[in-house]
Amino acid sequence: MGPFDHWPTGLGFEYFYGFHGSDTSQFNPALIENTKHVDAPRTPEQGYHLDEDLAEHAIHWVRTQQSAASGRPFFLYWAPGTSHAPHHAPK
Repeated sequence: MGPFDHWPTGLGFEYFYGFHGSDTSQFNPALIENTKHVDAPRTPEQGYHLDEDLAEHAIHWVRTQQSAASGRPFFLYWAPGTSHAPHHAPK
């Protein structure tokens, strides 16, 4: 794959976890971590939903950043999956 210069990590973001475009299943998403495709950590039968996964990754990233450099400013762009098509809200 590549080039990755138009991917989030190529546009200045230190870390990316999410999906490209605006159309992915909220229960079986096409996930990307930085520049590689990854599997969801759980299945829909195990209660997986993309919004929760994105929030958990965002919280973990902020905690990691703050533990490494407490008080250092950061920018976090969090876009929940349910605001994109298809609209798969959790129960």
